[in-house]
Amino acid sequence: MAAEKLRDLSQPIDVALLDATVAAFYGTGSKEERTAADQILRDLQNNPDMWLQVMHILQNTKNLNTKFFALQVKGILRSAIRFRKNSLFLVNTNIFEITPVSNCLTTSVSIGTLA
Repeated sequence: MAAEKLRDLSQPIDVALLDATVAAFYGTGSKEERTAADQILRDLQNNPDMWLQVMHILQNTKNLNTKFFALQVKGILRSAIRFRKNSLFLVNTNIFEITPVSNCLTTSVSIGTLA
């Protein structure tokens, strides 16, 4: 039920539920929970509408791993645009404006601690 709620992107994503899923993926859950969380997060990353949720997630989570997940989604979108720009009909460039990291992350984190 929770997985289906996360996969339904017709409404703003439930950030608390996403935080719990990300936490389960990063090791607070059992092996089965980590596997299920991994599948949910992959499904979200592969959903073509997920990029619409990125700013909502960044504004409403305090979990650094969830913010990192959201920033990865934004990066995937940027890569898709770069390589498929000829197939896109209309792009609003204001949507893809880069948000300064200082506005998204409240704590400085070195790259090594995110791995």
